[in-house]
Amino acid sequence: MPAVGWSLSVPAGGEASPDLKPYDRFAGGGGGVKIRSSVPAAAAGLVAQTTYIGSELIEQSTPVGVERSVGSGPDNFTRASGGLGGAGDPINIRYRNTGVAAHVVTGFMDIENA
Repeated sequence: MPAVGWSLSVPAGGEASPDLKPYDRFAGGGGGVKIRSSVPAAAAGLVAQTTYIGSELIEQSTPVGVERSVGSGPDNFTRASGGLGGAGDPINIRYRNTGVAAHVVTGFMDIENA
C-alpha cells in the first residue's frame, strides 16, 4: 500500500494541488484511497479541500481540519476522506485558501490497490 505525504503552501485567495506522481492514478485493478490533511490553528476555516477520484466528486469545499499540536500535521485520528477508483482513475486533490495570507497544508494519502 503506497503512502504519499506533502506539505503545500496555498497562496492567499488561491488554489494549489499536491504533486502525487507516480501515485496519482490507480493500478490495473483499481482500489481505494484515504486522504488526511491538516492546517495550523491560524488557518482554521480558511482552507478547503476538493477531491475527485476519476470523474467522481468525493468532497467539495470541505474545511481542512486543524492539527492537534503545533507542527504535528495530520495523524490517524484526523478525519479522512476517500473513495474507490477503477483501473487508471486519476486522484485529484485541490486546496483553496480564502484567507488574506498564504497557509501551509500538510497531508498524506494511503492507496490500497486491488
